[in-house]
Order: sequence, then structure tokens, then C-alpha cells
Amino acid sequence: MTQPNEGNQKTAAPNKESAVEKVMARMEGAMESAWRYRTPTGTKVEMNANDQALDRTVMAADRTLMAWVRTAISLISFGFALYKFLEGVGIETMIVKRGWLSTPRGIGLTLIVMGMLCLLAAVLEYRAHMRRLGLTLRPYLWSLPVIFALAFWFVGAVALLSIVFE
Repeated sequence: MTQPNEGNQKTAAPNKESAVEKVMARMEGAMESAWRYRTPTGTKVEMNANDQALDRTVMAADRTLMAWVRTAISLISFGFALYKFLEGVGIETMIVKRGWLSTPRGIGLTLIVMGMLCLLAAVLEYRAHMRRLGLTLRPYLWSLPVIFALAFWFVGAVALLSIVFE
């Protein structure tokens, strides 16, 4: 009985080693492919650690800009919705007027302006950060998050104008 177990152990060990070697070979291939990428024209480009660090920094700046865009959208939409809700309820006639900011119109305009200022400050900070990194090319300064931020700034401007000229 001892011989069949010994025989199984001897045949099982090479199978385990070969499986481990296969996994290691796949991992090495994956690591090599992580250092290369293809440009839109199809040429292969080698990336070193500095290039990868720069890409991670740019992606972090993009995420930060998108977080500011999300915050600004919330301010703009909440300001407009609050104005429309309070106007619909007719609360403007119920509150004691203590100044311009105590009216629904003033509150809505304040929130919209705050959202627009958030967007403007975020885009300017993003572009300054890209310039500090030495990335002055058009794809970096006019990236997709910047375009979305400016688009939502114009949405805020439309909301602002619709309240001002109503």
C-alpha cells in the first residue's frame, strides 16, 4: 500500500510544478503587456515607471475635477429646484422680507452662482495642475472632464438667466 501512495506523490509533484510554471509564465506575460500600449496609429510604445506615474496623476486630477462637477451640478440643480418649488408654493408672499437673500429667488440664485463658481474654479485649478505637470498639449487641457464641466457651466448660466429674467 505504501508504494501506490509514493507513486502518486511522485507523479503529482511534476503536475503541480508545471501548473505553477504555467501561471508564472502567464503573469510575466501580463506584466510585459502592462508596460506597452498601442497608439491610435497602431505603433507600440514602451512605458516606463515615470510615464505610468504621470498617467495615474492625470487620472487622479480627472477624478477630482469630476467630483467638483458633481458637487456643482448638485448646487445648480438644487438652487433651481428650490426656487421653482418655493415659487410654486407661493412662499415668497409668506416670508418676512429681510433682504434679497431671504426670498426664494435670492436663495436659488445664490446656490446657482455658487455652483457656477465651483465649476469655474475647478476647471482653472485642473488646467493649472496640468501645466505644472508640463502637460500643455490640447488633449490634456481640453480633456473630457473639462468639456463636461464647461457644458454644465452653460447649463447653470441658462438656469441663472431663466431666474433673473423671469
